[in-house]
Amino acid sequence: MIEIDELMVESARQHLPLLNDCSPFSSGSCFDEPRTDLLLEDAFAWFMTRFKLGEPSSEEKFDLIIFDALDPEDPVEFAEALYQSTAFWGSILEALLDDGILVMQVGSSPAENQYGEQFGLNKNRAALFKTVKKIGFESMHIFEERHCGFVRPWSFLVACKSAERCSWFHNSAEVEFKIRQRILPRHDGENTLRYFDGATMHSYQTPTRAWQTVYCRAEPQPPECALLGQNAPQFRVELESLRQNGRQFIAESDIPVGSHLRQETFQLTESASSIISQLGTKAFSNLPEAAEPKNGSPLTLASLKLLGCTVDPLLLDTSKEVNLSQGVSPVRDRNRWILDTGLNIARETIQEGQVIVSCV
Repeated sequence: MIEIDELMVESARQHLPLLNDCSPFSSGSCFDEPRTDLLLEDAFAWFMTRFKLGEPSSEEKFDLIIFDALDPEDPVEFAEALYQSTAFWGSILEALLDDGILVMQVGSSPAENQYGEQFGLNKNRAALFKTVKKIGFESMHIFEERHCGFVRPWSFLVACKSAERCSWFHNSAEVEFKIRQRILPRHDGENTLRYFDGATMHSYQTPTRAWQTVYCRAEPQPPECALLGQNAPQFRVELESLRQNGRQFIAESDIPVGSHLRQETFQLTESASSIISQLGTKAFSNLPEAAEPKNGSPLTLASLKLLGCTVDPLLLDTSKEVNLSQGVSPVRDRNRWILDTGLNIARETIQEGQVIVSCV
């Protein structure tokens, strides 16, 4: 732990004993725990003198760095210098192991009626997001916590040095397993973590609608906003005899060229689920569990193809290739299932009544 303000450390030791209690794991105060290494120094200078972006260092590196500094919206010169410093955040990147992770608070969460992050008080936060991408963090995610005791929900950034080793989207069961595998047990047998479990982690994985809305008010607008921020065109499902014409997805109204047909477009009714089930469970063997058809559940075109359906290639481009912003993207994280299975873009204007998908 590195903290420049010695008075604050001593005040916490004397007056906030509940926040520094390590007795369930060892004994007494966490300040006196043998594994605690407390440095009363300037963290900015400490990292900058030991680690430099792109240069080797003999210093021991970290699995995890948890960073709590000035709120990015604080109108002081140091906040601007800190959040826009490529040299400092480069030193943080170099201080991490190859699979290391940076976690930091990034101020109060945006409201949906707010302007873009690059304008006004949140410009330092917008600059930080660009900087951590520029220096080489490969996987970045924003999440919100409403139980910090502040007036508004608070936002946090998680930045993984390696995208391949980042486990941000592990499911609830995987998170629970890792908690039990790695967390220290308490002497009294109580749960070690009071507020965090697999379900909580699952809620963090999808940024709020407000974060997506404000993100898309940036100038220039991130490319994924035009594809994923619009309302999905509506379709009706025509249910006919499987022996005659099969099942078809037909446009209810004209769909302009370039429109994005979102996953929710292909919605199975109870009857449709019943018909598809006649294809046999073998058809579902290559589908992820989340893509298996259930009453009222959406299917991607990729799933429909595996079920024997055909898509008119002259009408719809189902390519996965799409120009996405790298770095922090609430839009990408909110729509990751759609992006992972391909975007469905109208190649030309689709006329009302045209058949787009046929399942036989």
